[in-house]
Amino acid sequence: MSNHFEKLTFFIDGNCPFCRWGARVFQRALGLQSEAEIRYSSTDPVMHHLMREKNSWILRTRTGSLYFGFAAITYAFYKSPRRWLRRLVPFMRLRLVQRVGEAFYHLVTVSRPLLSKLVPA
Repeated sequence: MSNHFEKLTFFIDGNCPFCRWGARVFQRALGLQSEAEIRYSSTDPVMHHLMREKNSWILRTRTGSLYFGFAAITYAFYKSPRRWLRRLVPFMRLRLVQRVGEAFYHLVTVSRPLLSKLVPA
């Protein structure tokens, strides 16, 4: 287990097939199956409101810190038990990479209806 172990919770839109599929793939790819729980935002009114307001999935840490969009992705990489993924974090924190990451995240967000048709339900 990673010395970076920290229980994480991802809040996603449970009505979005792409979001459900993507969260599971992301969780496995980062090796966070035991460190990260995936919950639907509808199970928590505060998280649901924030998700709608930010138009983003939410990563909540054990201490209650919240991360959205590409920042959530970066933090999840940082907490991954896979060292080679953690080594990407300094690069991911570069201002230009953050801007590109947020732009890509926004593109995915607005494309969710189309992307949901392309993944298994």
